[in-house]
Amino acid sequence: MDQDSVMGDAEDDSVMSPGPGSPDDLGSSIHPLQAVVDRVGRQAERFAEQLEKLNPAKEHDDVAKIPKVLELAEKYQAIAASTVKQLRAQHGEMERQLLTRHWRERTQGTGWARDRPGRWLWFAERGSEATTDAVVSSVDVNVADLQRWQQEEQTWSLFRRLIEHQSPRPWPGVDEAKQEKLAALGSVHRYSSDEKVWARFMLEDDVARERRTVVRWLQDCAEISGGHDLEIITNELETAAGRGQGVWSSGWLQTKETLKAMKRGRGYPRLVNATDDVWNSQLHSAEQMVTQLDPDAPNRESKKLQPPDDMFDRCLWIVCWQMFRRGRRWAEIRDWLVERAEHWRAVSLMGDLRLGDSMPTVEHPSSEDSVMGSPMSGGGAVVTSRLTSLNSIGDGYSNHPRWRRMCWARSQSVTYEEYERAVYGMLAGDLESVLGVCHTRDDVMYAHYNALLLSQFERYVKKNHPDRISPTLPKMPILDYGADHANAADATRRLMEKLNDQEFPREATPSIKKIQVALISKDFRGYAYRQGVVLSKTSNADERSPLLPRLEDLHEMDPGGEGYMDHNDVDGLRMLCHMLFLFQDLGLDITQGENMTAFENIIVAYIDILRLSGKLSMVPLYASRLRGSNGQRLIHTMAMVLLDVTSPVMRKEMVGLMHEYEMDISKIISSQVQWILTEEFGGPNDQPGVHRGSDQKMALEIMESTNSALHIGRMVRKKFIGTNVNKPEDMIISAVQWYMQVEGCWTQIFEAASMVLLRLLSDKRLAAAQAFVQQLPSSEISLSKSKSLLGKSVDIFDPNETDDDEDDEENQAMDEDDDDDNKHEEQAMTREVMIAEAKMYRELENLVWALVAMEKWREVLDQHSGLTSTMSTSRRAPKSNKTTLQQAYEEVDRTVRPLFGSWLIDVPKEHEQPSILLRRTYLPSILLSFIDIQHTAGHLLNSSILLDSMTLSTVIALPNSEILGTLKQARKLKDVVRAFAKISKAILREEESETAGTLNKRAVGGSSSLHRTAVNGGSNRGSRPGSANGNGGVNGTGSRAGSRGRTGHGNGSGNGTPAHGQSQGQGQGQGQSSTRKRRGQVENWGIWHVDPVLNINHHTSSPPTTTGDEVGGS
Repeated sequence: MDQDSVMGDAEDDSVMSPGPGSPDDLGSSIHPLQAVVDRVGRQAERFAEQLEKLNPAKEHDDVAKIPKVLELAEKYQAIAASTVKQLRAQHGEMERQLLTRHWRERTQGTGWARDRPGRWLWFAERGSEATTDAVVSSVDVNVADLQRWQQEEQTWSLFRRLIEHQSPRPWPGVDEAKQEKLAALGSVHRYSSDEKVWARFMLEDDVARERRTVVRWLQDCAEISGGHDLEIITNELETAAGRGQGVWSSGWLQTKETLKAMKRGRGYPRLVNATDDVWNSQLHSAEQMVTQLDPDAPNRESKKLQPPDDMFDRCLWIVCWQMFRRGRRWAEIRDWLVERAEHWRAVSLMGDLRLGDSMPTVEHPSSEDSVMGSPMSGGGAVVTSRLTSLNSIGDGYSNHPRWRRMCWARSQSVTYEEYERAVYGMLAGDLESVLGVCHTRDDVMYAHYNALLLSQFERYVKKNHPDRISPTLPKMPILDYGADHANAADATRRLMEKLNDQEFPREATPSIKKIQVALISKDFRGYAYRQGVVLSKTSNADERSPLLPRLEDLHEMDPGGEGYMDHNDVDGLRMLCHMLFLFQDLGLDITQGENMTAFENIIVAYIDILRLSGKLSMVPLYASRLRGSNGQRLIHTMAMVLLDVTSPVMRKEMVGLMHEYEMDISKIISSQVQWILTEEFGGPNDQPGVHRGSDQKMALEIMESTNSALHIGRMVRKKFIGTNVNKPEDMIISAVQWYMQVEGCWTQIFEAASMVLLRLLSDKRLAAAQAFVQQLPSSEISLSKSKSLLGKSVDIFDPNETDDDEDDEENQAMDEDDDDDNKHEEQAMTREVMIAEAKMYRELENLVWALVAMEKWREVLDQHSGLTSTMSTSRRAPKSNKTTLQQAYEEVDRTVRPLFGSWLIDVPKEHEQPSILLRRTYLPSILLSFIDIQHTAGHLLNSSILLDSMTLSTVIALPNSEILGTLKQARKLKDVVRAFAKISKAILREEESETAGTLNKRAVGGSSSLHRTAVNGGSNRGSRPGSANGNGGVNGTGSRAGSRGRTGHGNGSGNGTPAHGQSQGQGQGQGQSSTRKRRGQVENWGIWHVDPVLNINHHTSSPPTTTGDEVGGS
């Protein structure tokens, strides 16, 4: 396919300036790449579109991948070519102006001078690049971008041409095609043309064919990047030589006119001869110039032309060199010289008329190039295209031994101008004479490969056709240049080392040049590895990068950093990443061995660029190539990228893309959660911050001192939860929310939610914990995740929720079937497993809601601050204030009571120690706060709440009570005892107040003296388990007295404890009623129902409510 058709595919696409990205990035957590976001434009999207469309990785057959690789490389080159075309249309005029200025400075600004007779030295070319660099550094960024895209186009062209030689797998059909073509050519005999010898050389020697491909590519690069500048060069050289258009054909006009004037002025009667003593005696030494005007006169006579003619002669050779360097057709070179009456130059350069017009150009590329880039449909097409490529035998090189030796001899004479020597040296295959005019890496590479190729051909002819070279011809060093480079790999390696040791100041993008060198030297694998090492080192120079790990453990060589890409080289990383994919598709394995991490660094670095530019939807396509180490790099990379995805719509899209590329989304989310906990929360999850320090530091401080009689000396602190959720906390909440976008994952989401919430609570991040349960309530999780397990969305934590659909008659009919019974049994078992897996999260969630309820209680209490500050402890709140206080208290009572049972006891083994410390941290403070709330509520709402609080003390005092052990471990038992003592005193004050009668009506046993005896430490030990026969009884007045171990007598007898025993007796009047009432109050802590999730003892009745009579009585 020719160059125009390659560009045609993409000409309709506009070149768009990259826009700034909009993701919520990780700040400095990843690395500071935000400055390069603007460098990613529409081209990145176009590359991704082509990769997704033609992705060779989707093909399972290795041979079937080859056409896809070739077509994909062609599309990439087309994108670059169309970009160059459109940028040149926009900024081409500026480029021409810069080029004109460049050549004008070279011919006029720095001057011309001779450093030795007959040889001109161009200062600006050889040693004074600073002037040119200053011009280049001031180039508009758009022109610089144009030049960079030109180099990318050239690199993709090189990849397409060399892919046959670079493929890790054998190229199918090549050997067969080669043999067929050789058979068609026939054998070489003494009358065979030199062109036929060259053709067999190209067919038989793969290395020679590869080197010829590189030479052709270097010529095309010069044409693509500066093909239009020959006109500019010519015009500037005409001006420098003092010749206008139309005067070129006059030859050495100034010298000729000077000779004529001298002859006329001196009356010299005969033909001037350089050895004529009479003529020479009439000239001053400064006037020593040639006496003849044939081309060899300056060298033969060791004299010079007039300066304008000398400049003219130099300019001619510069243009000739530029045309040869660009691979122009021989007919074009010949016509240009003939137009300027330089027929002799054309004849001397042609050497052999058999070359004709065979030298190809970019405008008319040979089929050798097209086979590298043509889209093919299969292995057969590869063979057919290869046969076509082998027809490209015309090369433009003459193998005529005598002529090449003549060119070599000309190139060795120091009396000739350096560009003249370079032209003849190039034709002869000389190296040193050509290097004298090389100023770029491409020029130097061209000189070496040209010399290697012609030397290799000379050896081929000597070995296979010795009769075609006369034995009398002298042996010249240039023709043996490649003798010590018989091994192609060694020759290329030494050449590349030489190039790497040289500096080329004018190179705008040395990183791209390194890719080109790697392709030519067949060292792409080594280069990609070294580039990955450089990326790792630069990413971890200041701080550790979470995406690109350090590589200290690898046995890598230190590649240094010069000439390699960093994270700011957006376009270079894009090109290298896509090229790496193509090599993978051709068989390059980068997923095994210790070097795998370095290779994958290239892909990850480009993924990070896409992330920062906001092109997140493109990331899964590239991340899918990270398949090494069982996909661990893929999982971690995607986990980091997903941190930026916060929009529900975008999350849904990303989940779909990850499913499309068969990624384990659950592992990705889990990796993200673990990374945030480790990196942002200061250590592994089993070492939360609250674990460190003394017990006093561990305790949760949610209370403050107060002098109010409504409290126990301390009260719940205002807004102790707070509202500030920092970035790491928001990140971890967002990470767990990803599970809500994925179908199923019941186990995974509750495991992650439990782990995260445990960590937040352990670190006393109460605001974050509240935000977490608000955004991820267990009921919503159940509704979202239960369908994949139970067949429908249900809240399994709702006791009223069932698996049966009573409205579904069909299901009701199936209930009679045995299979349906089995189904229900399986669902019941599944439900039990689901409840067990969610248990820990439900318990932690309950703790958060309890804290929220207590904070709300304080808020409601503050709203009635005027009321509470003026009321005595013996008066109730008015009806107008009572409703909100009652609701607030009920919510506290509902959420706090489950914490005093077996809360957070049965947990997974890995969470046992953090759970123990969490109980020790929270339960003492919550218990003290709850006692205070009951103390306040008992005075403002209903005094029976005070009795309920004393009943709580009996539960805590049980020998097998978990909370009792927790209080002892936290060293808070004394504080709790003092708090309950305050409750006891409150009860006594209540009996002694004006409303004592109201209290008597509610008292157990019907007598206030009963409570006074119990509270003041009477001999009855009803708060302990076991049995007690008291000496006393329950009678109409409710009095009871006795001592432990003694048998009492009275109207009634009691056996047992208030919490667990059975109370039996006969009473009269109010006493009997009050006994039943108090037993109901006490047994509220002894009669429980089982929560289907928490398996915690819950209060079975609502908190005590006041009646109108009680309010009136107070």
